[in-house]
Amino acid sequence: MRNDFSNNFYEAVNAEWLRSTSIPSSQSRYGQFDILTINNFNRITNLITTLNDPILTPFYNTAMKQHLSTDNINTITKYIDTIKDNIISNTLADNMPSIFSIHVSADLSDNQFEMIYIDEPSLSLPNKHYYNNPKYSSFLNTYKQYVKDTIAKYNLNIPYDDVLKVETNIANLMMNKEDKRNIHTIYNKMSISNFISLAKNIDVENILQKFQQNFPSIKLPSDVIVTNTNLISKLHTIGTPLEISNFIKWSIYNSNLPYINQDTEEHYFQFYGKSLGGLKEMKTRDIRIISLMTNNLGDLLGYHYGKKYYTYAIFEKMQKMIDNIKEAMKNILLNLSWMSSSTKQKALEKLNSMKYKIGSPQKINDYSNLHLSGNLFNMLQQISKYNLQLEITKIGKPSDKDLWEIGAHEVNAYYSLVKNEIVFPAGILQPPFFDIDTFDEINYGAIGTIIGHEISHGFDDQGKKFNENGKLIDWWCQHDKDKYNKEADKMVKQFNNIHEEGHNINGKLTLGENLADLGGVQIALAALKKTKPNADLHAFFVSYATLWRQIIRKEEIVKRIKSDPHSLAKYRVNQILKNVLDFHTLYKIKPYHDMYLEKHHMVQLWRN
Repeated sequence: MRNDFSNNFYEAVNAEWLRSTSIPSSQSRYGQFDILTINNFNRITNLITTLNDPILTPFYNTAMKQHLSTDNINTITKYIDTIKDNIISNTLADNMPSIFSIHVSADLSDNQFEMIYIDEPSLSLPNKHYYNNPKYSSFLNTYKQYVKDTIAKYNLNIPYDDVLKVETNIANLMMNKEDKRNIHTIYNKMSISNFISLAKNIDVENILQKFQQNFPSIKLPSDVIVTNTNLISKLHTIGTPLEISNFIKWSIYNSNLPYINQDTEEHYFQFYGKSLGGLKEMKTRDIRIISLMTNNLGDLLGYHYGKKYYTYAIFEKMQKMIDNIKEAMKNILLNLSWMSSSTKQKALEKLNSMKYKIGSPQKINDYSNLHLSGNLFNMLQQISKYNLQLEITKIGKPSDKDLWEIGAHEVNAYYSLVKNEIVFPAGILQPPFFDIDTFDEINYGAIGTIIGHEISHGFDDQGKKFNENGKLIDWWCQHDKDKYNKEADKMVKQFNNIHEEGHNINGKLTLGENLADLGGVQIALAALKKTKPNADLHAFFVSYATLWRQIIRKEEIVKRIKSDPHSLAKYRVNQILKNVLDFHTLYKIKPYHDMYLEKHHMVQLWRN
């Protein structure tokens, strides 16, 4: 494809970087998010070596010496021996792999209170398609060999056939990723007695007793929310009790191989890093450890990062930008001709009620009762169980509005459906995403589009189902829903027609993120034009395209197409900008240009 601005904007802007940049051998993809994440992790490594935190310090020191450990696979075997008699109950209560998972979150229909969610388990492969789609057969065959080799190498007393039988049966019962985006499909609230009836041959009462034993001060709820009723109702068909037990044992061994010694870690990497991910070598140990800490102690890690690197000057600049972009969204809503006055009023109420948080949280989880000891596997067990305890203690209580979903050091941002708030951690508030000293066009094209993206999530195909208080309530009149869905279908069709590595991009799976990408650009652009009437729009669009430049391995593309609700980076630029009229005008896009899209095919949700 030609790579001038009017034919391939992404490549025209990023041509020199794409030519001169090679993907590091330890990375599955490499772009602005990855580069800044690595820089942040290096910052944290330097920070941790000067800390004397009672949790982070011993964990980091133990993990950094893991490759010298004389522990072997018996470390895991000893644990399994203690829980094998009631393995489903014990693994769930220990927050270990099982045949379904449990987490606690706000009730979608009454977000004042926290509820238990019964959810799908994690699979050993990225998603269900790896088990039943012929396009993934090479990965499945490699995984089967990995299971055989692992069982033989470490002399595990687990029949290979049991593992593959149960895991494949579970995968076949799991929902497609795009179906899980339907809130009403995954929100199935029921009494404990009805859950017991649904979960045939699963001893739910024993599970409840185990939770009561592990967490004696907790009053278990009378209701639960089940995300996949079909899976739960058919768990009795996935295998015999012995086969299920063997599968769970395998899941515990496999998920913990990286945390025993250097040999088990390298064995795990040969499959998950090289065969499945296309990597040439592991990331450095310190980066792996910070990533592990982020997954398990992210808010505590972020707390220290925020204290060290977050400044009030950043807050002031971000606050002003968010206010400007919210005001731009308000004006867009006020001037929409397709939306009725009743729906418009509700949309404005939601926007006005939308809160924002910047930098670092005022409060994190209480870890004062977490005491770490033993080897890395032991510590991860202790943290996992403690994190479950933190969740379980919230059941039936009001949701804590001050806790964040990610650490302050993470290069990310998010919108919370149930809190109706947007959050921007300190980790992303630095160049190239945000720079206090740069031009407005650059900031609005980068962090501005991310701010707009998160605001748009409040009105995407999922967000529009929640009201200003974050409750699952339908506030749209039928005419407006029909109009919205008609525009959303345009986006689905656009992305369904994109092919990569022999796979179609899934327009339904990526719909919410694609709508948010488009909304982000349109709202940020409107805010820039309002605050700076003579703005250099070329600089804005270049900043946006630069933000998403990325090189990515084939294996990672294949994995993400079926798993990731975000589209591939180059389409987050080119396909999104095809829907922006200001882009067409600025670059004089004509029907013979590759960036051209007929106006009636453009998604026109946030413009008349």
